[in-house]
Amino acid sequence: MASFNFGDVDHFYNKYYDLVLRTGLIGVAQNRTHRAIEKRWSKHDVFEQVLEVGAGAGAHRQFVKHQYQIYYETDIRVNHASSNKESSVADSNLRREFADITQLHYKDAVFDRVIATCLLLHLEKPEIALREARRVTKNLGVISILVPCEPGLFLRISRSLLTARKARRLGFQGYGLFNARDHINYLSGIDEMIRFVFEKDRIHVSRFPFHWPSWNLNLYYVYTICRGEND
Repeated sequence: MASFNFGDVDHFYNKYYDLVLRTGLIGVAQNRTHRAIEKRWSKHDVFEQVLEVGAGAGAHRQFVKHQYQIYYETDIRVNHASSNKESSVADSNLRREFADITQLHYKDAVFDRVIATCLLLHLEKPEIALREARRVTKNLGVISILVPCEPGLFLRISRSLLTARKARRLGFQGYGLFNARDHINYLSGIDEMIRFVFEKDRIHVSRFPFHWPSWNLNLYYVYTICRGEND
C-alpha cells in the first residue's frame, strides 16, 4: 500500500518545495519566471502600494526592480504568513499578512500594483480571485499574473524529465499525483476568465520560450493588465 504521504500536497509544500524548485537548474528556471514578470519595469518606475497574493515564503520580491512604499506579501498558508509586527522589524517597507485572494480584506482601489505568481492553477474559484484582484487595484494600476501552460506538451515533458525526477530523488513520491491534485485549472480556461473579467482593461501577454500563442509549445504566459485603460 502507498505511503499516506504519496502525492500529498501539503507534505510537498512543507518539506520539498524549496528543495525541488528553488535549487539547481530548476531553481535557475524558476528565477527566470520571476524576472519575466518584472521585465517591463525599472528602478525609475514607482508603485507606492503593492500587493502580492500567494507569495509563499517571499521568493518573488527580490526580483522587483521598481520603487514602492509598502509591499504586502500575503498567503493563505499559515506557515508562510506572519504578522505585521514581526515583518516590520526587519523591513519597514514590508508587510506579511494572511489573505485569501477570493475574499480580500482590503478596501476597493487601494493598490497601485497586484502580483500573482503561479497561483490561479490552484484555486477552486479563479474567476472570483481575478475579480478581487481588479477590485483592490486603483484605476490605471497594474495587475501582473503568471500562469504556467498547464497541461501543455512542453511543460509536461520538462516536468517529467526534470522536476519529477528531482522530487523522486529527494524522497518525494507521487509527483504526478501531486500535480493532478494541486493544479486543478488549465491555462486555456484561465485565459478566458482573464479576458472576461478584464474586458474593460488593456491586457498585454508575453510568453516563454516562444512568442506565438500556443500553450502546448510554451512553459508560461505573463499577463500585464492596466486597469481602466480601455474604459
